[in-house]
Amino acid sequence: MAQPRTEGHKGRTKILYHVTSTTAAQSIESSQQMNKGKSGMFGAGIYFAESPAICKTKAHFHGATIQATVELGKSLICYQPCPKMDYSTLTTKYSCDSVKGVGCVSNPEYCVYQSIQVKNIKIINGKQYAQSLCMNNKCKYYLSAHKGNCVLFCEHNNCQHYHKYHAGNCIFLCQHKNCKNYHKYHAGNCIFLCQHRNCKNYHTYHGGNCIF
Repeated sequence: MAQPRTEGHKGRTKILYHVTSTTAAQSIESSQQMNKGKSGMFGAGIYFAESPAICKTKAHFHGATIQATVELGKSLICYQPCPKMDYSTLTTKYSCDSVKGVGCVSNPEYCVYQSIQVKNIKIINGKQYAQSLCMNNKCKYYLSAHKGNCVLFCEHNNCQHYHKYHAGNCIFLCQHKNCKNYHKYHAGNCIFLCQHRNCKNYHTYHGGNCIF
């Protein structure tokens, strides 16, 4: 029997959107709490999409758009409706924290089952949403909202992460024969065997300046 498909990992978060009535949105923002519905394609949960535009095609009520940081963790990918799914089944049977619906819906949608998985709730307008999108077309999250620095596709063929997306500086294969990490990947400056006899660390490997 094929193993259920999943994505993500424990602790994973994602900025997602939910459309509802203006009154409900104001109450949700004020209380900083979203409660699960009574039913849905993937059971009684709290549903989100990746953009306000997608939300508007799925929402039962309209008037305001909510943006939130959702703790998705490890997501169970569902290709067909699972209306009896609940948090207990999700965690005990599949060891997952959320559901991602694909294939059986027009656009991917996410479902969580606990209010504590939804944080940083705020009402946004169209202008605010546009400003929150990444406009770096080399970023993994181009035209999506993300926190922190962009995650770029590496073009440095000496980098440990060549032809992969990664944040931060490249990690190169060291070419300095006198470095402690010669022919190994390492970040930062090389660590050399000290040749200064008056240095406290003479004939040992150390970074930074000598200590005389």
